Amino acid sequence: MRPQVSLALTLAAISLAFMLWTMPSGLLASMPTASDALVPQSALIPRSVAATTTPEPGRPYGLYLPLVLKRAWTVKVMVYPGPSNVDYGPGIKLPQGTELTPLGRYIDFVKVQWTDAGVTLQEGFVWVALLGNLPASLPELSKDEVPWIENPIFVSTHPMEFNNDTNGYRVWKVFGSAIEASEDVRTKVSMEVQSSSPDGSSGIGLSNGMWGGVDFRRVGLYYQRGGWNLVYCAGDNYLLHERLPGLDAQEVKLNLVVDKEGQTVKVAKVNSQGGEEIIITWALSISLYGPTKTVGIDAQAGTTTNLCIDELLISQAPTGKYKEVGAASESLGDLARRANVTFGAATNPWNEPFDVGETNLLEKHARVLLPMGDFMWENIHPEQNRYNFTLADMSLNFAYIHDMDIHIQQLFYHLALTYWIEQGNFSREQLIDIMRDHTFTILDRYKERYPDKVIYVTVINEAVWAYQGYTGYSDSIFYRVLGPEWITVAYQLAAEATAGNPNLALLYNDYVCNEEEIITPGNKSRLVYDLVSNLRAAGIPVNFGVQAHTRVDKPFVRDGLKAILRDYAQVGDIVLNEIDVALVEGTDEELEEQARIYKDIISACTEVNAELGRSACRAMLLWGISDREAWGGESCIFDENLNPKPAYFAIRDALRAAASQQ
Repeated sequence: MRPQVSLALTLAAISLAFMLWTMPSGLLASMPTASDALVPQSALIPRSVAATTTPEPGRPYGLYLPLVLKRAWTVKVMVYPGPSNVDYGPGIKLPQGTELTPLGRYIDFVKVQWTDAGVTLQEGFVWVALLGNLPASLPELSKDEVPWIENPIFVSTHPMEFNNDTNGYRVWKVFGSAIEASEDVRTKVSMEVQSSSPDGSSGIGLSNGMWGGVDFRRVGLYYQRGGWNLVYCAGDNYLLHERLPGLDAQEVKLNLVVDKEGQTVKVAKVNSQGGEEIIITWALSISLYGPTKTVGIDAQAGTTTNLCIDELLISQAPTGKYKEVGAASESLGDLARRANVTFGAATNPWNEPFDVGETNLLEKHARVLLPMGDFMWENIHPEQNRYNFTLADMSLNFAYIHDMDIHIQQLFYHLALTYWIEQGNFSREQLIDIMRDHTFTILDRYKERYPDKVIYVTVINEAVWAYQGYTGYSDSIFYRVLGPEWITVAYQLAAEATAGNPNLALLYNDYVCNEEEIITPGNKSRLVYDLVSNLRAAGIPVNFGVQAHTRVDKPFVRDGLKAILRDYAQVGDIVLNEIDVALVEGTDEELEEQARIYKDIISACTEVNAELGRSACRAMLLWGISDREAWGGESCIFDENLNPKPAYFAIRDALRAAASQQ
């Protein structure tokens, strides 16, 4: 053996021995190797701090791996804005060799500072297993010294109006009863009451979700008799009714904090700089949670007051425990964007079972939100001279504060009309005036509130039908009075109301993904093709909304769907608008078939785009994000416990393949 080779091997052995000796205990075993092992869920980023900040004493040290291991390991060194890689995502990857100054430790995470590109002082949290020897004097941080993640729940500038129901109040279960109270819960709220009498009671409450009986618990902040009060009841007994000092104004910004045992409640006033001033701390004689460990949020409008909630957020103290994110860590929304399509979902974020977990799923995966049913006439236009925007406001505000684009669906649907319009005796001119008022009232409202966020509007849903060779128009008051021309009138009005917004697409939405159409494209798909073609020929820029509801026991052929999409793409753009695949018996075999069908639907869209060289199939929207809101047959890609099903991985793989070809 040559001396040079012998010397090199000796040095390599010494280097390896030194590396293993200095490496923290357990580091090798805990190093993540999967490419998506540390991808978190939300859209926060580590924050910059003032450049004048002086790091606390501590030895800066580098995060790096010795050269000898670089060939064997691929390790992401990630820093997070809060002490939980799952809840506080997304981490940013620090270059190897970055010098960090440790400031304190919270469970499995170390708060650090570093200089970004030698310019800006940053701070965040790093998993302790990725660090070297920590200073012995490193302080332990309490939960009050670390950031809490805030999940925006509900924002509305539309008052919750009194409804003369049996108990004299209108109560909205804003957040159901599905929040796990494993840690402290903080509710941040900005409220305003519009009172015609000092005796009305309006505000928000936290409850254990029992809703009646001896085990019912509820603590809340209510405007009553000209002031704000902290109220606590257990069963039918009011154990606390305390007037809060210094809050006589009708508009307040407060933080309500309940500890994880449900035994202590604090109320803090939020000042103009965002700081807190504790107003009251109260020990509850009976735990809020009672026999449960869940908490729900409700809002109440009293008999003589309206309540307007400008901001409502819920926060939970971080556990500080490191978790490797499961296989569903990859964002479908990000993958779709890389494939030049948009990924979204239809849901009702105001619905009672909706919780933080579903909020995180939507925020992680969806870039467009389609509110289910909020724009049906019975919900938004219940009487001829009265609109009710409460549900639509909640859904669209949810989309806005989570930075999702908005799909309004639908303005006209023959199966969702209220009695006053469907059974009305209107002349042609009267009916067109009603259509104009309906269209402009809705679209003008949300054009002003969310400029550039409304990107799709389904004007008409399912206006034609086909069955075994027979075709026709769906029966409705509009067709009976105006004939087929009503479709043109509806789109002309929508085009007028959305003029000047080049980013918004008007859609005609219909169901063409049944077995007859997929295997032998014909009746229904041709009707839809002709309808949109004629509207576009008349100068109205209409595109296709293609529903994709199906079941595992129905034939589904990808090539048939591709043929329909390819034909439509010659006329206009396409949104795959209502994607779900229902199970029948829920067997493992059906779950695999469900996954295959989901993958075929997504692949049909991306493959047509690849063939045409443009994103003709612009977006794909799931009909529900989890089985908690499935129409039936466990048809969504996440189960009721919000775990990914095989369908999630199938969609992920299809989008990965499409993105890799870009």
